[in-house]
Formats: sequence, C-alpha cells, structure tokens
Amino acid sequence: MDQLPQVIANGLLLGAVLALVAVGLTLIFGVVDVVNFAHGEFVMAGMYAAFFAWSLFGLDPILAIPITAAIVAAIGLASYASFVRPALRGTLLSPIFVTFGPLIFLRGIAQVAFGPNFRSIAGSVLGGASIQFVGVALPRPQLAAAVGSLIGMGLISWFVWRTRTGHALMATAQDRDAAALMGINPNRMFGLAWIIGGAATAAYAETAESALERLRRHVAGKFAIELPDGTVHRVSSRV
Repeated sequence: MDQLPQVIANGLLLGAVLALVAVGLTLIFGVVDVVNFAHGEFVMAGMYAAFFAWSLFGLDPILAIPITAAIVAAIGLASYASFVRPALRGTLLSPIFVTFGPLIFLRGIAQVAFGPNFRSIAGSVLGGASIQFVGVALPRPQLAAAVGSLIGMGLISWFVWRTRTGHALMATAQDRDAAALMGINPNRMFGLAWIIGGAATAAYAETAESALERLRRHVAGKFAIELPDGTVHRVSSRV
C-alpha cells in the first residue's frame, strides 16, 4: 500500500501523454472513418526526430517539439495522400487494411536505418531528477510531457470548437456529403485531420530520454486495444 500513491502518479503521467496521442487517433477516425494502425509508428518517427535534433543540432526535446510536430504532420499528410485517399474509393475494408502499409514501411525504414539499439538523450534541461510532492516522486521529463499533453489537448479542443475550420471538420465528420453541398472540401478536411493527428504525437518527444525503440514497441502494441469502437465515437464527437 505504501507504493500505491506512486503507482497512481506514474499512471496519471503516462495516461496524460497517451491521451494526447489517442486524441489524434480518434480525430482521424472520427473525420475520415479510418483506423490508423500506423499511429504508433508516427510516435516512433517523432521520437527519432527529437533524438536526431538533439544529437545533430543540440536541440533540447522541448525546443524540438515544433520540428517533430511538423515532421510527423508531414508524414501523416503523405500517408493520407499516398495510401488512404486512393483506398477511400475502394471497398469498405480497403481504407482499414491500407494503413498497415505505412506501419510496415516506417517500421522497416527505422530498423534498417537506425538498427535495434536503444537511443537516449543525455543532458536535457529537464534532467533525470524528480520533484517530490507529498511523498510522491514526479520525474521532471514525464511531468513536462504530461503538462504539454494537457496544453496540446486544450489547443486542439479550442481549434475544433472555436474556429470555422474546426466546425468544418466536425461537419465533415457528421456527414461528408452534406458538408460537400455546403462548400466544404471533404478531402481537405481529411488531410487536415491526418495533419493534426500526426502533430499531436510530438509531445512524446519530451519523453525521449527513455529508449525510443522500447517506447515505440510499447505504444505500437497499445493502440489496437486502447479505445474500443464505441469509445472512439464518443471521444471524437467531443473533440
């Protein structure tokens, strides 16, 4: 029982980061009606981008968040344009299975280019120290990632609910044919959903002090069971 508060704190920190990644996943599903099985690999790509921004240019993971967000957003848009958009004209199951293409491609590229060895970042401004709060240790990298995730979810929520483009996203999610009749381009909204969904994974770069390959496997294996179909619909309707 003495370890229960620490376990709860660790779970809350990890859950906050996973929640932002799940928001991107459910946004794609809610708008495009496609489950992105490569979303875990998007996280992997963002973490490698953060690592190489540090190793090549000396950028701290926090400062590299805009770079990782741009890179993963570009990967998301390219995946939609290259794989998903053509499959939307196919059978009902085609858009679902086609996302295995980016999954296998990104994983294979990473294994060939970077190998299976662990990668970690040393000398981050967050360091490896912890903050003690009522007897519970809160690691600074995980705490910063959790706070950044909450800020990211707030920004996405504001964008969807308070902007015209966000309203267009919601209209496309509710009825793409009716949205098209109102002058909304569904294909642009689909691409935007993939951009936002990819960029939402950038918060994971803040946890890059851990082994990237290990985290990639953990996340990639998580999303298949993270949100059942009914929960996805409810979350996406709120986002």
